[in-house]
Amino acid sequence: MRVLSYALVVSFAVAAVAAPIARADAADDTFLSALAGQGLVRERGDLIATGHIVCDALKQPGLIPPQLQVMSAIHVMPDQAAFVVNAATSAYCPQYM
Repeated sequence: MRVLSYALVVSFAVAAVAAPIARADAADDTFLSALAGQGLVRERGDLIATGHIVCDALKQPGLIPPQLQVMSAIHVMPDQAAFVVNAATSAYCPQYM
């Protein structure tokens, strides 16, 4: 009985940890796919970090606008930065759409 209880606890713990990871990967894949569709291909980690910078900027309005932060972070033109901001907002922080 103790072995069964232990196995159930471990199963629930693994499921609880794995669920957020799966969602994060899906959001990353959605974001990166949208950027790749527009020809914006950079280092995966840099793009994901930039996407999260967008959400951080939207959480704290009044500081540096997200579009300027994107332009600085991954060296893109203003229209590309606007696309990155929209894609990041959609994928990572849709509450700001």
